Amino acid sequence: MSPPESSNNTNLAAARKKGKRSKYYKHLPQNQSPTECRICEKPAIGFHYEVPCCNTCKVFFRRAIITGYNFECYRPNQCSRLNEDPCRSCRLKMCVRKGMNPLAVRSDQMTDKSKKLRQDLFFGVVEEDLLNKMVQKLTMVESGIEPMCREGVPRGYRDSRLLEDILTSPPILTYSKIPNLEICPPECFIGKCNHRRCNNAVHSSFLASIESSKMFDFFTKLNLDSKELLLKHVTAVCSTMTSAYFSISDLKFDILVQPNGTYDRIVLNEDAEKSAVIAYTNAQQKTLACFLRNKIDRIEYLHFKAIMLCNPAVSNLTLFDQHVLGLERNKYLKSMYNYCQLQYGKVQGPNRFAEILAMAPIIENQAKEQKDFHVYVKTRHMLQHEELGHAEQAVVNFMLDQVMEA
Repeated sequence: MSPPESSNNTNLAAARKKGKRSKYYKHLPQNQSPTECRICEKPAIGFHYEVPCCNTCKVFFRRAIITGYNFECYRPNQCSRLNEDPCRSCRLKMCVRKGMNPLAVRSDQMTDKSKKLRQDLFFGVVEEDLLNKMVQKLTMVESGIEPMCREGVPRGYRDSRLLEDILTSPPILTYSKIPNLEICPPECFIGKCNHRRCNNAVHSSFLASIESSKMFDFFTKLNLDSKELLLKHVTAVCSTMTSAYFSISDLKFDILVQPNGTYDRIVLNEDAEKSAVIAYTNAQQKTLACFLRNKIDRIEYLHFKAIMLCNPAVSNLTLFDQHVLGLERNKYLKSMYNYCQLQYGKVQGPNRFAEILAMAPIIENQAKEQKDFHVYVKTRHMLQHEELGHAEQAVVNFMLDQVMEA
């Protein structure tokens, strides 16, 4: 009597957990033959190169390895998306992805070219597994801050914590858990713009970026001073990228949209330059335009944002913290490079990798312009209060000012 199917699945899962290539036939009951080819789903003739497969797939895989010919996809690695018969390049990759072991092919006709192809295919699968784990980790971080991005600070309340208070607290992923939310001061309408209301949208985006950075493993290795220096530099950058990609991917807009789905209708008048909302919106349109022009996908966006976060070039970091950030950035750079090669091939992959990195100066400049305009608006607003003889205005958002004025 054959053991239950759940037992087989448990054994397979245990083998994968140990980081080993699971040999499918070792987990089947004795005297049981496979019925379906794992590659093409046609009737299988037995186990070959560690997976159940048909004779056609067996012969193709063996011949491809022995000849050592490096096939190139003529549809830029789009075969799997087009629901058509895959080319030889994609078919060979599919065989390896489904479990066929290149190192299991043995022949007296093996050449140096054949041996190199075997190694490349085998370690290519290892690289792809590492990429999948990286994507899962980055997706988990992004999904964690999604509720915070969508909810926003409740209207009429403000988060008055300092940046260091946020950094020393555990990650908070919903606004209901923020300690000591305060009621906003009376709204200020000097210059026909509501300065109290607009700070909440910016604060929400910045806070989501800060909380996401606390979820990375490397962050605990940095000392508090380095954390503050790093986030004062990269928070505006990461916030810009998050808002731009959210507008494109989730809401399908070609202009910047706030996480709650609203956007500001810009009316050009004599008071327009005084609005922090307008400045914030306009400052990020170039980043959004870059993402649209380069058709950046979600995996590229997640890697690129992690690369921009891990910036060892920030001034006054300790040598140890620079080293930690450098190692972390190289890890994400390598992962994104591997993804570009898998998606676009070995010829176009490096070009795509360079195109993505070329957006970095544009995003950095937009973040700097955003900070400059914030200081300009705040200064002008305070001068207007002084002209009217008002008492000194209280700071509405400490963390926002700390980041923007750094």
